[in-house]
Amino acid sequence: ELGCVAHIDADKIAHQVYQPNSPVLQEIASEFGSVVLTEDKSEINRKELGKIVFADSNAMKKLEQIVWPHAKNLIRSEITQLSTNTTSTPSIIVLEAAILLDAQWDDLCNAVWIITAPYDIALKRLIEKRSMKQEDAQKRMDAQEGNRGLGRGKNTATEEMEKEGSRITAIVNNDGNERGELVEKLRLVLKEEGF
Repeated sequence: ELGCVAHIDADKIAHQVYQPNSPVLQEIASEFGSVVLTEDKSEINRKELGKIVFADSNAMKKLEQIVWPHAKNLIRSEITQLSTNTTSTPSIIVLEAAILLDAQWDDLCNAVWIITAPYDIALKRLIEKRSMKQEDAQKRMDAQEGNRGLGRGKNTATEEMEKEGSRITAIVNNDGNERGELVEKLRLVLKEEGF
């Protein structure tokens, strides 16, 4: 719709890290105990792991240290594959990753756009999209280190963009309810950025 070659959802890619019998499972179990594995020890018990990491920021950091490098490698492979298999110019590949800057994956990108939304709207969307309880959705959102796009946390997107050496090149406010509103805002930024 916006002329992009592909859209990579980092969350979906990260789920590949948790594939049954993956070597990462053993790293996670070594760190958090066998309680985070299913009975047959072949998969992560996401509910049990979530109870641990969303209640303890140090546990979350340990999980991130295990998972993020593996996820980054998968994302890098996906970008490489898409880049070599495209005939369109310019090749715009969108990497959707709420943790892009926190995970230091921005080096995979030529430009970094932050899509912002007020906390209450982002919370409502998460509850509806993932059928989560409000308390669980709040814990998940609050666990994201920066919360840059939510106007909370350590730095807002604008503050982060103004830092010297910031890799953020554009900020798009997604406070509307209509998909068309966001698409139009993105279209304008694409034009401003010369795409």
